[in-house]
Amino acid sequence: MDGCKDGYYPVEIASIIFHSSDDWQGEVQKLYQALDTNWHINIRSRCGLHVHVAPAKNMKFTLDQTKGVAKAVHVFEAALRDYMPRERKDPRYATPNHRCAPESVQQLYNYIESSTWAEIFAGIDQCQDYRKIHEEMGGNKDCSMFFGSRHGTIKFRRPPSAVNARHLIHWVALGVGFISAGSHQYAEDWRLHPTHATIRDLKVFIEWGLLPLGASFANALRTDEWRKH
Repeated sequence: MDGCKDGYYPVEIASIIFHSSDDWQGEVQKLYQALDTNWHINIRSRCGLHVHVAPAKNMKFTLDQTKGVAKAVHVFEAALRDYMPRERKDPRYATPNHRCAPESVQQLYNYIESSTWAEIFAGIDQCQDYRKIHEEMGGNKDCSMFFGSRHGTIKFRRPPSAVNARHLIHWVALGVGFISAGSHQYAEDWRLHPTHATIRDLKVFIEWGLLPLGASFANALRTDEWRKH
């Protein structure tokens, strides 16, 4: 087969579409049981995990919901970078959004501690369509949070590859909870803050986002290791 190197073949696994009412955690556990039983998996540091999120079947986020997620991406980037393992802090194919964004956004982000989030939020508020938000948030598919999907989803590209089912469940819950919280405008509370969010702030934000999603996300987030890596 083409692509074999050192006895391994490059593989990408794509799940079916899950809904918040599904037993998605159980399905993830079945997947890893099958992998562990039948294959030897070699995960490299450049491997990653993508989480695609939509508000419901055959629906996409409204413009205001998308703006809320975009604001959250900037507010929590420093905390997310601290929390990420070393290989996913500044990955080439999941670059922090502010580094992909227009130069004016980069400058505002870099000096946020001598200002507030108000100007960055105002730039997002002025976006009149999804394309403008995509451009304001970097405009390419290699950003940490991708807003340009033709399927109407928002894609979280930053997580590391998952070595087991527990890791995968955690990173899915983190991505879904983050986007859910952003879409509920919870980041708006930061508009006049002159600081970046902390890892503790990030954890609370994600927990808020998971609350409306019900029992299928119970215990999905790992309670340990919420610290700088």
